[in-house]
Amino acid sequence: MIIPVFVNLFGPNQFPGSLSQAVGSTYGWVGSALTASTKAFKFALANYPDVVDATFRAVWTTENISSWIRLVHCDDGPVNITQITEIQGNGSLNPANQVVDITTSLHNLIVGGINKNLGFQLKDDGTNAWRIYEVRLEMNFEV
Repeated sequence: MIIPVFVNLFGPNQFPGSLSQAVGSTYGWVGSALTASTKAFKFALANYPDVVDATFRAVWTTENISSWIRLVHCDDGPVNITQITEIQGNGSLNPANQVVDITTSLHNLIVGGINKNLGFQLKDDGTNAWRIYEVRLEMNFEV
């Protein structure tokens, strides 16, 4: 049996509840509440189910192609921040629904059996803002 799981890392929020700011040219967390940008995954649990497929989805508007959003895993703190994947903004000034397959990366974390936090960070040119409506993980587990 396949069980779908959706984990919201931000949103869904329409304007004016969306998040908008410029963060600069190095990846960083958004806002002041870091734990709102990460979720704990207990990969050390025995018999964690196999992932059939998994995607990282960003629904956002970017003003130019210098905006990037990335999915990371990290330990509590956060320390040992490691990039899983990243999505480049399309600069269209229109809402975009961009998605990246993360099945292999998530499978490797499950097999590794170490508890991790999954979250997202952003970077940009420091001037042009972006607007985030939703950031989520979409996963299907076989049980």
